[in-house]
Amino acid sequence: MSTTRRVLTALAATALLSVGAAALAAPAQADVHANVLGGVVTANTNGTNGTIDVALVGQTILSLPNLLGL
Repeated sequence: MSTTRRVLTALAATALLSVGAAALAAPAQADVHANVLGGVVTANTNGTNGTIDVALVGQTILSLPNLLGL
């Protein structure tokens, strides 16, 4: 495995674990806003509509239902 792939894998795992921890730690109606790398990657949970949104440089790339917050 190349060094670049290892770094990208570690970065992706860190981002996913951070978002998962924030979603689990938040009460059902709380909003969570997590920034990685100074806002390059952001993750937001919305207690109103029950979604987890992941954005890369301001563009939403993933929107999932937050099953734990419903």
